[in-house]
Amino acid sequence: MELVVGVILIFMGVVMLSGIRTEISFKLKAPKLKGYLGLFTFGALYSLASAGCMAPIFIGIVLRAFFISGFIGSMTVFLSYAVGLSLLIIIITLFITSAKQVMILKMRRVLPYTQKLGALVLIIVGIWLIYYYFTTPSI
Repeated sequence: MELVVGVILIFMGVVMLSGIRTEISFKLKAPKLKGYLGLFTFGALYSLASAGCMAPIFIGIVLRAFFISGFIGSMTVFLSYAVGLSLLIIIITLFITSAKQVMILKMRRVLPYTQKLGALVLIIVGIWLIYYYFTTPSI
């Protein structure tokens, strides 16, 4: 499997370096809600989108707290986690909102280099996977 993935990664890296435009896109129409309903909808959709990343960590932390210190301990961990994550998201949102224009200008200048760097990383990882495939004894 490493061989196939390595070849695909190298191919993708070469395509990115060559400048061939590949695009896979789909359109989603999200309702534009304003006020508290819009904020609530954004929060609910964000939580669904981030569940794949956050849920395993969150469930592991809360279950561990439950088995070590019971219901009160797990509720304390749950509330601490919720408050900490909420504060982090609020701070990041406020920062991004206030610095949006500056960030857009800086990102436009750096974007051509990041695509080339990403392509090189793909090629290097692909080469490493192929090397790993041929040098590691199969079980």
